[in-house]
Amino acid sequence: MKINLITLITLLVTFLTAGAQNNDRVITINNDTIPCKIIGRTTFSTYKYTTSENGKAEKITKDKFREFYTGDKSIWYRKIFLGDDEVVFMKVLERGKISLYETFVAINNMTTHISTTNLKWYATKNSDTAVFIQTDASAIFTGNKKGRKAFAGYIADKKDVYDQYIAIKDPSIEDMVLLALVYNTGERLKQPAPEPPVKKADDSADFNPSQN
Repeated sequence: MKINLITLITLLVTFLTAGAQNNDRVITINNDTIPCKIIGRTTFSTYKYTTSENGKAEKITKDKFREFYTGDKSIWYRKIFLGDDEVVFMKVLERGKISLYETFVAINNMTTHISTTNLKWYATKNSDTAVFIQTDASAIFTGNKKGRKAFAGYIADKKDVYDQYIAIKDPSIEDMVLLALVYNTGERLKQPAPEPPVKKADDSADFNPSQN
């Protein structure tokens, strides 16, 4: 009986471990979904996946796959088209009728030999062909104005979302992600609760030495 119990526990742990390891997914260009374990990468290497604990890890390549993600979506990439001849995997920030994506560009300074990366963000609407909307290199890059105008065009058919967007003086990518979510789901942005009125304190009560 003791042996059977140990065997049962071993089988149960193996089953649960295998299930946890296969919570990730890769989706082929033919829309076949494969349960797997996605293996992380260093900054410039390629993601890989395996379908068994001791199986060989295969590269996730653009010619075979269109999307991949971990079970908790902490890693989530889709194949996106930039024009007619450039195809890249981009990190998914928001997915819906309007989708937002993130990628980066590595820049190597030939004088200092120091490499830096600039983030770039793109949007799609009902397609997998993306338009540029913003970069974090805004101090030296003037294309953000054109990109923000393109995003405004995507959300223009929902006036409440559009009005909120154009009311923002300098919209960040976080603003765009939030408004794309509102556009996709129909949820309204929560307005912050009004601050309670400040009660004027006298000189003798509730003295706060940190006040100026």
